[in-house]
Amino acid sequence: MITWLDHLLSIHTVIWLFPIAFMFHDLEEIVMVESWMKRNRAHLYNLLSARMVNVMERNFSMSTASFAVAVSVMLIGVSYAAVSAGLSVDHGGSMLPFAGALAVFFLHAFTHIGQAIYVQRYTPGVLTSIIIVLPYSVYAYYRLFGDSLITWKIALLGIPVGFLCGALLLSIGHFTGRLIKNS
Repeated sequence: MITWLDHLLSIHTVIWLFPIAFMFHDLEEIVMVESWMKRNRAHLYNLLSARMVNVMERNFSMSTASFAVAVSVMLIGVSYAAVSAGLSVDHGGSMLPFAGALAVFFLHAFTHIGQAIYVQRYTPGVLTSIIIVLPYSVYAYYRLFGDSLITWKIALLGIPVGFLCGALLLSIGHFTGRLIKNS
């Protein structure tokens, strides 16, 4: 069915498309989140509890520049995972960092889709979740399993590893972004 794509893209290309897919997705968020929060604050207060809106505002009330810094920290983690995976393909080693980052990326898409369904309107990140994140993630898993680079054990172990590392990078990114906002 997609044999032509398999021949077109080496596994290294698939791996290196991850930071690119990540950046396209996060650029949508970077560009849209600040203005989206301002335009939709009243709708969110009508739809969600005040506590939930406060949590959203605390997490997304950064300026566009501050949010871009936070995303840059995440990009460092995604890039590390891609470098690690490329080296693992060539020289052996663990695909766990890549499997973890890919798991978070894949599952994160459903967060955006769920948010858009819940608030019944566009939310930052939903478009690229549908047209980039999900197709890339599914194809990457297809190739990683097909090329015997990951097993179900590594893929499943990657979920908690990815969430723990992602939470740490997100905390560092938000902290760094807030430092810039306050300077």
